Amino acid sequence: MSASLNSNFETIATTSSSQQLFAIPQSLLKSKKATNHHLPSLKEQHHPLTASNFNLHIKVASSPDLNKRSIRGTLSSEAISEIIKNSIPTSAFLSLSSLNLSNQIISHQSANLLASYLTTTYLRNLSLKSTSLSASSLSILLPACTRVNILDISNNIDSRHDNDCAALDTAALAVSRFIACADSQCRVFDVSANAFTGAGVVAIARAIGRRSRALEEFLACDLDLSIAFPELCKEAVRRKSGTSGNSSGTLKKLMLRKGNLLPRIFRQGLEALFLSGSKEFAESLENLDLGLNSFPPEIGHVLATLFQSTLLKSLTHLNISGSFNPNSHFLGDDSCEKLLYSLTRYIPLFHLNISRQQLGNRICNILKKILAQTGLQEIILIENNISDEGVMELSELMNLKPGGEMGRRL
Repeated sequence: MSASLNSNFETIATTSSSQQLFAIPQSLLKSKKATNHHLPSLKEQHHPLTASNFNLHIKVASSPDLNKRSIRGTLSSEAISEIIKNSIPTSAFLSLSSLNLSNQIISHQSANLLASYLTTTYLRNLSLKSTSLSASSLSILLPACTRVNILDISNNIDSRHDNDCAALDTAALAVSRFIACADSQCRVFDVSANAFTGAGVVAIARAIGRRSRALEEFLACDLDLSIAFPELCKEAVRRKSGTSGNSSGTLKKLMLRKGNLLPRIFRQGLEALFLSGSKEFAESLENLDLGLNSFPPEIGHVLATLFQSTLLKSLTHLNISGSFNPNSHFLGDDSCEKLLYSLTRYIPLFHLNISRQQLGNRICNILKKILAQTGLQEIILIENNISDEGVMELSELMNLKPGGEMGRRL
């Protein structure tokens, strides 16, 4: 259950019974427009949590269906510190299973407080997305997150503020240590859109291969993979078994969207990922997102070879949408034709995104011929070179009326 408290603040926090847990002073709320990266530390004076000096109340409500507890809102850094310092240590917060602080400003002091809290709780889901964490704050928080199952630290480190390469590499090293940590229980880890250096991303990639526990989903979108992509792919398929001898499990979801990949690097990575990789990995992968990259035509041929082989067993979602940069490489009709025909031998795939690949009406004709022989349920063809004639062809195939973008999304 969620309660909208005003236009700038919403919170969800649930325990076994409904109760008012804490309140936040209106003066501590922060405007959505504020983007200051480095904020002054919390003032020394302490505001007791009483109704007399607080006019905004956060309520806790039961959520038996979801069995989930979380907090969301738009607060100032000072407010976040107040919550962590004064409210989280209470008995109600010790039972939190999910904490969502995304789009807040978490200062260095707040990061220290949160790290202390994480060592005393069994929090399972933590979102720190877009919280303006500095490289040093991230290095403090990650060692305390070993018991978290789902962790999102995306869109934090910004080179405009953290322009010290040594600090950026230190943060990347903290990420790599967290991944490789034998005690880490993280199954879903999102490190997207952080300004790690190329060397830092390589260190993160190598840590994947050293991990002994299961890591089911790894999201590394909008990172500079220009050097690290082959390394990351190679390490992803050679995951070590745990100390008990049991398999650590393989990745089911790998998201490497917008990775700044050069053609040669792209091919090397795909070949490492599948053609010379682990059969166990290829059979387990369910979702592969390579969208918003530059796709030379040869990549379509590599993918077609994969689908014609017996390697892939579980892949249901594939995003190979092209870059927004008009000077990038694109699959084009010939390469995509071979890819589509290969899908007649591969039934599990039901979602395919081939947007922005300079495809024309010819692809519509091919889809009309082969669609019934595939397992495809959704094809996305946004921003290609398909004319109204091609849209009409697809609309007839899908028993849809032509209608602009609707006709280009099947």
